[in-house]
Amino acid sequence: MIGTVRPAVRDAARNLHASRPRPCALGILMHRTLTTTSATNPPSRFYGLSHEVPARARGHLRLTGPTCNGMQPSSLVAGPRAGSARVLYSTSAAASSTAGASGNAAAKRSQLHMLVQSLSARPITPVRIPDLLRIGQAATAAANGQPVHDDPFGQHPLVANAQFLQRELPVRLALRCKAFQSLPFIVGLNPHIHKVYTLYLDSLERLTSFRPVVNEDDEKEFTSMLTELVEAHVDVIQTISQGFLESRDYMPAQEIGQFLDKLIGARIGVRVLAEHHLALHSPQPDFIGIVDTKLSPVSVAQHVYDYVREVAQFHFGAAPALQIDGMVDTTLAYIPVHLDYILAELFKNSIRATVEHYEKTSGNGLGSLRLSAGLSDDDLPPIQLTVARGPDDVVMRIRDQGGGIPYEDLQRVFEYSYTSVQGKGYNRSATGVGASTADPQSAMSEMMMQSGIGGPIAGLGYGLGTARVYSRYFDGSLTMISLYGHGCDVFLRLKNIDMVSSDIKI
Repeated sequence: MIGTVRPAVRDAARNLHASRPRPCALGILMHRTLTTTSATNPPSRFYGLSHEVPARARGHLRLTGPTCNGMQPSSLVAGPRAGSARVLYSTSAAASSTAGASGNAAAKRSQLHMLVQSLSARPITPVRIPDLLRIGQAATAAANGQPVHDDPFGQHPLVANAQFLQRELPVRLALRCKAFQSLPFIVGLNPHIHKVYTLYLDSLERLTSFRPVVNEDDEKEFTSMLTELVEAHVDVIQTISQGFLESRDYMPAQEIGQFLDKLIGARIGVRVLAEHHLALHSPQPDFIGIVDTKLSPVSVAQHVYDYVREVAQFHFGAAPALQIDGMVDTTLAYIPVHLDYILAELFKNSIRATVEHYEKTSGNGLGSLRLSAGLSDDDLPPIQLTVARGPDDVVMRIRDQGGGIPYEDLQRVFEYSYTSVQGKGYNRSATGVGASTADPQSAMSEMMMQSGIGGPIAGLGYGLGTARVYSRYFDGSLTMISLYGHGCDVFLRLKNIDMVSSDIKI
């Protein structure tokens, strides 16, 4: 936690970041000694490992050893001057830790570190869409008492799938853990990023410590544990986005984008595999696991918009209506929760832009997110949704009259941390709405706008970037055209999931 690390340590970390090649967070942590200056300093903590020794310790920091440009870690060591020093051991320093609880914790971290290195060296097993659907059909047949010949060993499909997940999920989580370990030192210190990293480590430990699944009773217990892990990771994107927002001065935006693209893409894959298995325990009509084979984009859009509009009406005082046209009866095979997320992001952006543009053009000049109580929904131009179907895809166009986006900003709207919303120190562009923190009711509604279906919405700047990753995951796309001064058209292309190329793998 940055708040408990002394300025000298922070300055040293920044110097490390400025040098090239930069040492990785894990490498610096491998062997390091931090010293205290007085007995009044609170205990410093990093990755949960700390050992206190007499205070009167003083020293200086220096970087020794090779950098983490290759496989070898760096070490951050303190040169002692007088007295004893507080020693903070990392995962690889467990052998030299003191006895007792601290030593046990260090040993545990050491074992986890070795586990991450071992599992992350293994290749992931790609899962094709037909495989996902086939296991779902087999599980449904088994639940209905029909004979199943899907597994060559004659196992129940859910047992076979649980065994696959027990092998596969740890490899995928280990890869993400290793990616976190390669982050710059000062970025790894961020409490939000550290929280997510620890969550991945804990999930990896639980999965690998579970006994081998060999029968249906084992599978039920494994599924119960998997349910807990899925719930525990619900807020990962919101947490990690806050962490990188706070760390953006210590890591180039391009590298942040690359890290998050891989993290979110991997997260989608893990959750699809896990949630598909969970859904097979509660079969629903027209569903194969988490895939709705007759998903109505219009029904999903109306449901999501009703929710977003209700929040926006409380937040702004009014919200535009939604007009739907085109091929309104179109259906496709798709994962509903993915479409929920994407549309929530797009609708919230369109509503914000429409309300602010009205505020500007009507001359209200309120300077607040809360408009006058006399404003009616009918005063705002509606948001239009048009649906069209092609041979193997569905395209949804969302059109608003929110003033559009300047060309120079249009190139950045899908970048992580780009936001047009003022507040919490963010930059405000011509297309966003500024929040008034002086109004408690406005602040409460702002929190509502940043939660719910879409997760981290306005203000953090991760909504559109994350929505595009979701849209592309199954060979779709998300593009935007701006008519600056008038509004924006956003085109969402969804590939019918049962027609996705076999080259697309989870």
